[in-house]
Amino acid sequence: MAVDAMTSDDLIKTLTLQPHPLGGYFHETYRSTTTVSTESGETRCSGSVIYYLLTAQSPQNNYVENKSDKMVTWCGGHAQAFTVIMANGSLRELVVGPGEGHSRHFVVPGGAWSKARLVEGGTHSLVTEIVFPGWEASDSSSMTQEEAVEMFPQHKAAIEMK
Repeated sequence: MAVDAMTSDDLIKTLTLQPHPLGGYFHETYRSTTTVSTESGETRCSGSVIYYLLTAQSPQNNYVENKSDKMVTWCGGHAQAFTVIMANGSLRELVVGPGEGHSRHFVVPGGAWSKARLVEGGTHSLVTEIVFPGWEASDSSSMTQEEAVEMFPQHKAAIEMK
């Protein structure tokens, strides 16, 4: 069955997705056995990959920052809109999906804060996230929408967008 023909329940079952602590569902599908040293001298796997599914019933709740770069690639369902606040405080709004003007993939640079949401009317959206060097919990932070407005008041309207 094609991904676009699957419901969110089908995807959760087929891809063995688990609830993500910040909303949505995920499953790590790959973690490299090759290691690299980071600028801070830490050893990390060279890359990791997850499926990440947003649904209308389980949207992403917080802004997330990773030390590593993250490539987001659309796989199926509806589009996802991203608010990305770069390390220098500038704002980027991106849409990954199947529509005209949508990107099929993009990179969130390490040090940027990002939040994904379904486009209006969307029921679910599946992406892969490739993190390089690989994702580690100690390299990731999150903040609520309220904390994001406090930290970046100049972007209040974008941050509060549903």
